[in-house]
This record gives sequence, structure tokens and C-alpha cells, in this order.
Amino acid sequence: MNEFDKCYFCTCYDEYDGCECGCDDKSGFDPDHDKIISKAKEKHISVADVIALMNI
Repeated sequence: MNEFDKCYFCTCYDEYDGCECGCDDKSGFDPDHDKIISKAKEKHISVADVIALMNI
């Protein structure tokens, strides 16, 4: 997976255990706003850019 995969920004995703919800098709995606903001700060890009890269 790439670093902007939607799963990484879901509330069900844990970086050690992976997806805790078990949604393989991303239908249960629930955005974790803190993860999105942290990635934007890490990459020095806007939150909108992170969201756009997630949806590519």
C-alpha cells in the first residue's frame, strides 16, 4: 500500500494490527481527522492535499 491509502486514515486502522473492522473494500471507511492532520503536517502539505491523494 502507498502512504496515502485510505485505510491508513481510518479510525479502524491500527499501525500495528492493521484494520480492526475487516472492511476489505473500504466501504466502512470512517476518517480519523487527527491522522489526516498529522500526515499533512508531516509532509508540509494541506489537509485538502492529503484528502485528494487519498482519493486518487
